Amino acid sequence: DDLIMAQALAEEPDVPRKSEPLNMVEGWVADQARIKERNRRNTVREWDVGKPEHPDEALDIEELKLKEKREQERKMRKERHHRSPTPEAEPPVRKARRKEEDAPAKLLDDLFRKTKTSPCIYWLPLTQEQIAVKEEIRRQHMAEHERRMAELKKAEQARRDRDRRNRK
Repeated sequence: DDLIMAQALAEEPDVPRKSEPLNMVEGWVADQARIKERNRRNTVREWDVGKPEHPDEALDIEELKLKEKREQERKMRKERHHRSPTPEAEPPVRKARRKEEDAPAKLLDDLFRKTKTSPCIYWLPLTQEQIAVKEEIRRQHMAEHERRMAELKKAEQARRDRDRRNRK
């Protein structure tokens, strides 16, 4: 029996050659990959239950939803632009009524009547005496400024004259 079996095996042309790939090994690798993939699919951590298997796919779905939403918004905008205006002119009338109905703004005096405190005032108008003093100080400053400008002009003119004399 063994002899017959050995002869039968020797006659089989399924002996792999160096030029031919090993089909048995490739089949085994493919089987192992399939088994690994099955195990990977079946084992899901407790905190991963309900999450998408591939987060990129979930992002693609969200992007598609956003694109669809944008398209719908564009269509709505186009429809709004192409519609003819309504013949009713009530909205401007309503606005006019609202403006008339609005209560006038309360003055600060009215607001402070309700409290015991008075507002802090940082600026008070000047009295006539203070105005006169300020105008006098301003005149003095202007006169001082004009005097300095005249001195600068004289000094500049003197320098130019000296430069001209030195050149000759």
